Amino acid sequence: MTVESLNDQRELIWNIKNKLKGREDIELMWVRAHMGEMGNERADMLAKDAANREMTDVHFTHSIVQMRNINNKKLKELWQRRWMESTKGTWTRLTYPEINMTQLGADIHYNEIVTGRGMFGALQNRMFW
Repeated sequence: MTVESLNDQRELIWNIKNKLKGREDIELMWVRAHMGEMGNERADMLAKDAANREMTDVHFTHSIVQMRNINNKKLKELWQRRWMESTKGTWTRLTYPEINMTQLGADIHYNEIVTGRGMFGALQNRMFW
């Protein structure tokens, strides 16, 4: 499927595609795993052997989706560390101790009410305190 994909931009995949172009003596087909196909079982054994080595022969680049996920994780960790180390926002940090990506779309007025901060401080003081 990767070889047939037009979206995969990894250099290794393009090299494989170029080597396969015009070759009629090679046929690629999908084979269900662990169904007793001798070639598939041999490929599985070689893959496990390669995975257990200390040194690798080939280094693959990450796909676009993998890179996005890795970067999102790093950004979230950095944001969380900065959030916890900040000297500002201590009251808000009591309400939101951890960064939560699903709450990013919350209404700003909702956050102002929940945290006790906002443009309408005098009104809040009368309502909540």
